[in-house]
Amino acid sequence: MADKLLIKNYIPKGEYYHVGISQKTSESTREIPVHCHDFHEFFWLESGRCWHHINGRKRLISAGMLVLVRAPDTHGFSVNPGESCRFVNVAFHKKTWDDLRERYFEGQRDPFGPGPEEQREIVLSPGELEYLRQTAPDLEPHPHTRVAIDRLLLNVLHRTMKTLPQPEGQKLPEWLDEACRRIGEEENFQKGAPMFARLAHRSPEHVARETRRYLGKTPTDIVNEARMAFAARKLAGSSDKILDIAMQCGVENLSHFYRLFEQRYGVTPRRYRVQQQRITGA
Repeated sequence: MADKLLIKNYIPKGEYYHVGISQKTSESTREIPVHCHDFHEFFWLESGRCWHHINGRKRLISAGMLVLVRAPDTHGFSVNPGESCRFVNVAFHKKTWDDLRERYFEGQRDPFGPGPEEQREIVLSPGELEYLRQTAPDLEPHPHTRVAIDRLLLNVLHRTMKTLPQPEGQKLPEWLDEACRRIGEEENFQKGAPMFARLAHRSPEHVARETRRYLGKTPTDIVNEARMAFAARKLAGSSDKILDIAMQCGVENLSHFYRLFEQRYGVTPRRYRVQQQRITGA
C-alpha cells in the first residue's frame, strides 16, 4: 500500500502552501516511491526529463511541462540511468483551489477532477515557463501566504483551462472520455481520426457529431492536439530531427506539420526547440 502524505505535515498553521525545488539524478535519487496524499499539487520540469508513475501508468515528462496532481492520485518519479532533471513542486490545500474555482471558474471542467492524466500534462510556451521560473524564488520566503498561492494558481490554472474540453451542461460520455485519453498514446494518434473512432467504438459520423456537441472540436482537431503535444515534448527533450518527429506524429507532410505546430504554439518547431533549450540551458 502506498504511503499517504498529509498536508498538516508540510504546511505549518497559518501558511497556505509548500514549495520544493529539487534536482534529481539516477545516481542520487533513482526513484521517489509511489505515494498518495490529501492535498493537490502541481510541478513543472525546468530541465531534463523523468518518468512520472501515476495511477498505475508511466508517463515521460520533459523540460517545459507542467503537471497537475490531484489529491486522490497515487504517483511517484524515477530517472533513467545517466540522466537528471530539475523540477519545482507546489502543494496546497484542496480548499484553496475549491474557493478559487467557485469564484473564477464556476461551470468549467475541473482540472483537479476526474479525467485522463494526459489532460493534466501541459506543454508550456517558453514565456509561460519563464514566468514560472521567475516566480519560484518568490514562493520560498516564509510566511507562505494565501495571496502568493492564489496569484500563482490563477495564472497557472488560467493556462490549464485553455487545454481542457469544457462541458455544455452535460457530463462527457464515458466512451468519449476514454477515446480522448487513449488517443494521447503514440501508437494511436499516429493513425489519425479513424483510430479515434475505433477507440470510441462508434461510427465516424456519430463520433464527429458528439465531439462537436460536447467539445466544440472535430476528431481531427483532437488527434492533432495530441500529436502536437507529443511533438513539443520531443522538441524540448530530445535532439531528434524535426522530420523524424513529424513522422512519429503520423504527419508525413513536413509543411503541414509546421503549420499545425505553429497554429498550436505560435512559433515554428525549430524556433520552439531553440527557445526551450535556451531556457533550460540544454
